[in-house]
Amino acid sequence: MKKLFIGALIALTTISFVACGNDTQTNNSANTNDTVTTEVAQEDNSKAEEEAEAKEMAEKEAKEKAEKEAKEKAEAEKKAKEEEDAFNATINLIENTCQNNGFTYINVTGDYSTKTIHVNVGMDGVAQDMVLVKATGINMDAYYSLEDTVINTCKTMHDTFGYHIAYNVVNDANPDNVLLSVLDGSVIYSYMNE
Repeated sequence: MKKLFIGALIALTTISFVACGNDTQTNNSANTNDTVTTEVAQEDNSKAEEEAEAKEMAEKEAKEKAEKEAKEKAEAEKKAKEEEDAFNATINLIENTCQNNGFTYINVTGDYSTKTIHVNVGMDGVAQDMVLVKATGINMDAYYSLEDTVINTCKTMHDTFGYHIAYNVVNDANPDNVLLSVLDGSVIYSYMNE
């Protein structure tokens, strides 16, 4: 019986040992599963935080870009308005100067898209004088003096203001008839050269 008792004790010990080993393995497996689950959860949280930070950074960059573009647009519009105002002020200045120089016909207009100012001026009797000079050849010096004055005035305006200046001396009786046309200081047309 003693042998049977010892055999049973050994069997119980073995079973207990195996059972304890299984519990330990189960506990180790459970601990490993808990650790893996915790690590996965931490990775998920870390990814979520990174994605949130990336999204926040992208939104911040998009907002800063939009603000910068809006500021640049406002500055560009302001500059364009100032340039157009300067262009219109130049037209008014040229018109006032022409009035102060005794022209009897004055028409000053501008085309801002091409940055060109059209100056059409006439004086009483200028057409008759040019016809007479062309027909007789008398007083050609007076015509050349007029032409030089118009060329120099046009060139000075172009250099001063930086815009294209189309300067025309027109028939005082019919302003649609151009007698002398100068662009930026170069003669484009002259009645005297027909």
